[in-house]
Amino acid sequence: MHTKYKIFLLTTFVLFSTCLQAVILNKEEAAKADLATLEDEIELFKSINMGITLSIAHCEGNDSCKLPMEEREVQQLVKTLEYRIDSLAARQSEIDDIIGFNKVLSAYISLRDSYSSYIERIQSIVMQYRNKNDPSQFGEEPDFPVEAAIDEELLDYLNELTLFEDDELKDDEDLGDDKDFPQEE
Repeated sequence: MHTKYKIFLLTTFVLFSTCLQAVILNKEEAAKADLATLEDEIELFKSINMGITLSIAHCEGNDSCKLPMEEREVQQLVKTLEYRIDSLAARQSEIDDIIGFNKVLSAYISLRDSYSSYIERIQSIVMQYRNKNDPSQFGEEPDFPVEAAIDEELLDYLNELTLFEDDELKDDEDLGDDKDFPQEE
């Protein structure tokens, strides 16, 4: 089984199992959520984090890998995390459990930082992929598809073989070793 499919299945399983327990809260729910609900959401963000980590690790250095997520999707997660951090900072005076509050706040900050680093890594992977697949970096772009160039090279090679065989046949005819053949009258 391909590594890409294993990563996809693992990510799907992790997300499915955590979705049974938690969801990413909308702004209104997050503003009113208690610490236990926010901790459940943090676990979901950690699961997504693991899936992104595995996907990026699989695609780094792999020219033919297409990332299963886009930069804008990770940016949306960063925006959501930033909103959570701002929302918690605004609610700081209302929270009774300051230790739990600090734990949740630091978890959101840590996740935001890791997601931000993923954006940079995704950008570098996309740039590497574009650079390796961009024919303009090697000079002028060809007027024909690269596949056609490969086919032309093959055709030229086959033509050379045909010419070589024709030359050998002409050489054999010139030898005069035709005593085994019936004589023409």
